Amino acid sequence: MSSVKTNILANFVGRAVGALVSLLLIPVYIRYLGIEAYGLVGLLALLTSLFGILDLGITPTVNRELARLSTRPEAAQESRNLVRTLEAFYWSIGVLIGAAVIVAAPVIARRWVHASSLSPATVQTAIALMGVVLALQWPFSMYEGGLIGLQQLVLYNGIQAALQIVRGVGAIVVLQFISPTVTAFFVWQLAMSAFGTLAVAGALWKCMPPGNRPKYSSSLFRDLRVFAAEMTATTAVTLALTQLDKVVLSRRLSLADFGYYNLAVMAASGLYFLVHPISIALFPRLSQFFVLGDEGALSRAYHAGCQLVTVAIAPVALVMAAFSSEIMTIWTRNAVTAQRTSVLVSLLVIGTMLNGFVTVPYMLQLAAGWARLALYVNIAVLGVQVPLLLFLIARYGAIGAAVTSLALNAAYVLVGVNFMYARLLRRERLRWYVSDILLPCAAAVVVIVPIRLFLPPLSPSIMLPALVLIVALAFAAAVMAAPDSRSALIEMVSSIQRRLTG
Repeated sequence: MSSVKTNILANFVGRAVGALVSLLLIPVYIRYLGIEAYGLVGLLALLTSLFGILDLGITPTVNRELARLSTRPEAAQESRNLVRTLEAFYWSIGVLIGAAVIVAAPVIARRWVHASSLSPATVQTAIALMGVVLALQWPFSMYEGGLIGLQQLVLYNGIQAALQIVRGVGAIVVLQFISPTVTAFFVWQLAMSAFGTLAVAGALWKCMPPGNRPKYSSSLFRDLRVFAAEMTATTAVTLALTQLDKVVLSRRLSLADFGYYNLAVMAASGLYFLVHPISIALFPRLSQFFVLGDEGALSRAYHAGCQLVTVAIAPVALVMAAFSSEIMTIWTRNAVTAQRTSVLVSLLVIGTMLNGFVTVPYMLQLAAGWARLALYVNIAVLGVQVPLLLFLIARYGAIGAAVTSLALNAAYVLVGVNFMYARLLRRERLRWYVSDILLPCAAAVVVIVPIRLFLPPLSPSIMLPALVLIVALAFAAAVMAAPDSRSALIEMVSSIQRRLTG
């Protein structure tokens, strides 16, 4: 398991860099561009997610297949042909996406978004640039999936971290010294999308096993069509679940209010920087254990991953929910922004935490080639979400959207995941609820709640280190309450002691 530990560490470092760049630079973007222009940045994120349906299951497919093929040295040429085939298909889709957004830019600018300080021409130009950005960055996820499937997480995270830094710092340089406009911002994003995709593509091909020149093979689509089709359908429904709120709000709210909502979403989504490093590193190993038929190793890796996710996100999420106003004030340095986003952040961050709990179970389903379960569960949830979301947004606006997200993610944890345990790791359900989730969360709550109730008002300069200390205390409590995490910590401390005394 040393490679998994190394990959998880690499993922955490890479994601930490991305999180730090976002944490430091998003408030700067808002100061240069204004909250309304930042709403256009949220629109780019929305378009990126909506077009995710056109992934057609390729990213998880290349991840899973390269992980499986890596166990067979004789399958080197098959791996090379797979990447070349999916590469050609993915670039074609990217061009189509870019063209569609550019053509639709006038309609989106004049009939969908509600800008007040930005002119329709400026909004239209920004949306057209988004189309080019989408076309250039679209293949990135396929190459990313290939590197992850080959378990080249150290290399991938090094590239990702470097790209995040250059993209973020470069954007500030452009806004400061060239033009403090949303058009200049998106031109820089365009250039970085091209550079980033070419960099990760070169890295993947360098890591591929040696062999003959790769060939395009349409027969590979037939071999993978069942898993890819299930993943496509699952992705489509998942996108509807996760993006419907933004679609509705982008139409109903002003661009400025949509910017506030996206800022709250961005704050809550920071938790995924703690979840994804674990799930990304764990998925190839779970896939290999299924191929090898080692159920004992599969169970150990699964629970270790679930507990690690809980220990990583619960202390941070619970502190963010309890101190959302203080955190948003420190982050944005704007009392109005903090007031407009704090409740949203509290609701969204708890929903994101609950969603994080079911990430490793979802990886287990994909490793088993059982994407259909998530599809069926998501379809059922979508049937509830649509009327609930429309009703609550009509009454409460953005708050209604955040409440809907929280309720549906709670349903995943309390109901949806139980269908998996009817078929996979059947005897592990109670252990997942109690040892992997309940005990670490309860330990963190015991630390956080009394502090929230009795902590007096503090200045921002004092509140920041106080929040760091609270997270550290909650993290320590969660680790000690999680059996696998506690054992790993004791083992690590013992290893350090042996090295110091040896």
